Amino acid sequence: MYRNKGLYAHIGGICHAALHGIGTFAVLYIWLGSNAWIYALADTAIHYHIDWAKANTNKKLDLRADGSEWFWILLGFDQLLHHLTYFAIVAVALK
Repeated sequence: MYRNKGLYAHIGGICHAALHGIGTFAVLYIWLGSNAWIYALADTAIHYHIDWAKANTNKKLDLRADGSEWFWILLGFDQLLHHLTYFAIVAVALK
């Protein structure tokens, strides 16, 4: 899954994002019932594109864990976007 996140529509990246969507569905199902699938699908799409953008930025700028502090800055930004996605989903879903 990890190696192919930068290839658009590759099954590895899609499966990775779908696992996060399944987790979102499982958590929100408690409060929303079957309507949780809408948020799970949104999470899957957003998660996929965040990961795809990060992988392509790393590749384009030749950022590696052992070669640049910018790799870690980008990783932190990636994680920030993932967390903000969850905050937004919860805020909208439970409004």
